Amino acid sequence: MKSKKYLLSFLYYMVAAFGISLTIKAAVGVSSFNSMNVAISELTKIEVGTITTLVNLLFLIACFFIEKNKKIPEYLFMIVSLVCFGSVINLFLYHLLFKVQVGSYFLSIIVFIVGTIIAGYGTGRSLYYGIL
Repeated sequence: MKSKKYLLSFLYYMVAAFGISLTIKAAVGVSSFNSMNVAISELTKIEVGTITTLVNLLFLIACFFIEKNKKIPEYLFMIVSLVCFGSVINLFLYHLLFKVQVGSYFLSIIVFIVGTIIAGYGTGRSLYYGIL
């Protein structure tokens, strides 16, 4: 039963990554965290998903040193999830949606709203399982 919770949490986390990819692709504004990742990506020419992974790993390392009751298997699962999260963002932004052009501002807003809903849903469902 616990493995099912891990799998579902992971899958919903990947859904959230897809939603974030859409919000970035819409190019009308993103969350402050994602805007930082996009800005660093543009400055360094490193893909956004890779930057997202690196920044999230820094937070995870900080949590590891702060937390008193470290559960190593959970941290390992989170590391794998973070790497996959960034990889999913890169997959959609730089490969599957690369040639997709959002032609109008209205369409950009629609893509942004849909992406935000998908990201929020995926994040909410992932948090529901209390693993990631």
